Amino acid sequence: MTSPSLSFEGLHFDTINNVSPSILSEQHLDDWERDGFLILEGFVDQVTCDAMYRSAVAITRASANNEPIGDTEVVPETILNPEAKHPEENVAKITRLHHEVGIFAEFIHRPEVGELIGRFLGDDVDCFASSVLFKHPGSLGQPWHQDAWYFRMQPSNQISLWLAVTETTIDSSPLWVLPGSHREPVHPVDPDLRVGARPGYVAITDHEMEAGIPLLVEQGSVILFGTHVMHRSTGNLTETPRVTTLYHFGSAGTHDPSVHLDEEGWASHVREIAKESPTAAGAFQERSRNLWIPIRRAAKPI
Repeated sequence: MTSPSLSFEGLHFDTINNVSPSILSEQHLDDWERDGFLILEGFVDQVTCDAMYRSAVAITRASANNEPIGDTEVVPETILNPEAKHPEENVAKITRLHHEVGIFAEFIHRPEVGELIGRFLGDDVDCFASSVLFKHPGSLGQPWHQDAWYFRMQPSNQISLWLAVTETTIDSSPLWVLPGSHREPVHPVDPDLRVGARPGYVAITDHEMEAGIPLLVEQGSVILFGTHVMHRSTGNLTETPRVTTLYHFGSAGTHDPSVHLDEEGWASHVREIAKESPTAAGAFQERSRNLWIPIRRAAKPI
């Protein structure tokens, strides 16, 4: 039987049935219901985290040497560090990882991952986006935003899995969330005009954020949160990079404007984004289209 779906647009949650106690406790479910996010400590082993780190570094160095890296994309920092000793020190993120052969693709097909996401999205689940995020010493964080502003999907009930490849402290650019904001509609935004901000960054400015909290987690911990949850990251004040792998999941059959629009429709979609943030619209190029990869069908991992 398909598990009941979560409704963010209706601003309510249905009961989640048949939850495996080995993955989610009653406290996890209470956190999700109340706050819109939950933390799973030690969900990923150190071997996997270290393999992701090594793989991300290898991809950035291969790209710097003009070696093939498949359909994966390496995105440089907005302001480059002239004193960087290695290519990865000037990389902001690597995207489009979940469909390539390697640890990042292998991870989403693990039974425990499909089981976890399936408890919220049902028996048929896809992963549609992925990235490794580097927060190097001195790098800027991202302002308060909702992923739903970027996704614009129907239904708007996607889930993000934020994996701490390295430990996250209060000074190393932690993920901040606003508990309870999963019940908010999609808010208007303003462009992020900070010097050095990424072109795609936008900021929610019409909502109070004093209740926001940082989530400080150990390596291997996973944070799940819904597409309407307001969240941000702060700058990295330490001397070491903070590295995260981020996956986005949705129910099979979701209408995704980045995929299901023809060229004219896609151009119209980008124009709508440009009304609030021309710089963000400029970042929505052809490679911004999502790649939907099945990870679970009929409640079984693929």
